[in-house]
Amino acid sequence: MRFPWKPEYGLGDERIDGQHRMLLDLANLLCDAIRRGKGRAVVMNAFNALRLYTNTHFRDEEAHFAQIGSPLLDAHRREHGTLLRELNALAADDVADRPAQAADALERWVETRLVAHMKIEDQEAQRSGTARG
Repeated sequence: MRFPWKPEYGLGDERIDGQHRMLLDLANLLCDAIRRGKGRAVVMNAFNALRLYTNTHFRDEEAHFAQIGSPLLDAHRREHGTLLRELNALAADDVADRPAQAADALERWVETRLVAHMKIEDQEAQRSGTARG
């Protein structure tokens, strides 16, 4: 498993932490499908599952940060928009037609953008909200 769950990613909210685990699971499944040459339909289905779940998670996470009164919510929404555009750009590179390059790009994105977002921006937004509560 390329992207295991680590306790340092946790916010202490069971729902959001569960969604973070699922995002990593979906990224692992997609990378595995690409690396194993599972075929265009399987790879694109896995990629679309990751994109759809990322959208759902970001919406739920923004609602969570609104509920706890995080003053970083607007910046967090903008960052989510950037992350979604980046993920969608990976689709434009057609993950099924250039598997090696796509897998490398996806792994870099998950590691340097998605995981980093969980560890830094999500943690900051959580602390800022609970500190006010």
